[in-house]
Formats: sequence, structure tokens, C-alpha cells
Amino acid sequence: MKEATSKEKILKRIRQALIYKTDYKFADIDLDTNVYSSSTEDPAVQFAQAFSDVNGKFVYNENEAALALNLKSLLVRHQNIFCLEENLDVLLKSTEVAYFTSDVRLHEMEVGITTCEALIARTGSVIITSATNSGRRLSVYAPIHIVIAYTDQLFPEIKDAMQSIRAKYNGTMPSLISLTTGPSRTSDIEKTLVLGAHGPKEMFVFLVERNAIVKQ
Repeated sequence: MKEATSKEKILKRIRQALIYKTDYKFADIDLDTNVYSSSTEDPAVQFAQAFSDVNGKFVYNENEAALALNLKSLLVRHQNIFCLEENLDVLLKSTEVAYFTSDVRLHEMEVGITTCEALIARTGSVIITSATNSGRRLSVYAPIHIVIAYTDQLFPEIKDAMQSIRAKYNGTMPSLISLTTGPSRTSDIEKTLVLGAHGPKEMFVFLVERNAIVKQ
């Protein structure tokens, strides 16, 4: 009699397992309750700490006037700045820094400026989708990625942000939803951290108070 091969033995065990199913041991597991306890800390502070922990650079702005000044102080040190989102034109023009609004010379880009869909306070993550004019390009191609966000875009957890995005797009989700936590990084077998391996080497989040009153 021909001896069964290892492959045949494995397939036989799989067939037997499919025929004689065992009871599911985890039928009562709770998949709905939040794994983490809710935080009492201010979401902006929680995000700033988590984002900084993953080598992100956080800048708080009490209003859009402060945003323009802080942004200008960073941009004047760089060239080949790109922003493809028309809703940021007024802000960027107020900085008096030259920038490109098309992707004709995208290969020369040094700084990419985008908006975002949401910020995740617990993990320090940024959610960006392809629904903006920046599409899939600026958030991954530029060596320096700057995100302009507002306090009403802060959410405690990923699930909270995704619920908001579903509601915003009425169930027709963008073709790309990217969850980014800090600048791109990797490490070799010796655990040497390398930034900018597969995307931006530096990532900034400029957080602005929504509808803040400018003090005279």
C-alpha cells in the first residue's frame, strides 16, 4: 500500500475538521465595548503628546492669524512648496511665501501642504483621503508634509473618526483612506531607526482653534 504524503495527510486533517466542527469557544466575546478606558485629558493635548512620541512636530494655533505667522516662519526656510487645495489659497497668500498650485513640477517638491479628514487623539494619527484636491500624492511624496487641521476634526478613537467620514460622504467612501501616524520610518535588524524610508521624513500638524476670536 502506497504511503500517504505529508500533503495528503494535511488535506485529510483539513477535510475532517470541516466535517466535524467544534463549538466556538468565544461565542460570548464582547466586540463592541471600547478596549481603552475613556480619557479625561483634553483631546488636543492627548493628540500632541501621542504625535510627538512618533517623531511628529505639533504646532498649536489659537486662530488663523497665528497659523499664518507660524506657517510663514517654517516655510521661509524652504523652497519648492506645493499646495493643490484651493481652500488654503487665502491662508498661504497671507504668508507671502511663493508656492506651486499644480503638479507640473511635482518631482521637485520639497514641502507638501494638505488638509485632513480627522485627527485621532489617542494614537496621534492623521486621516487623509483621496477626496481632496491633493489626492494620493502630496501626503506621501513630499520630504516634508504639513497638515492643516482644526480642533473640530479631533476624535478620541479611529472608530469615531470613521463614523464621521461615513456621514460626511453619505456612505460613498473615498477610494483611498490613509491613516498616518508620524513621519515614515523603518528600522533594520539592528533596530536602527530610519526616517523618511517610504514617505515624508518630517511631518507637521498645525492645529487651529475653529472659530476662534482674534484678540484686538
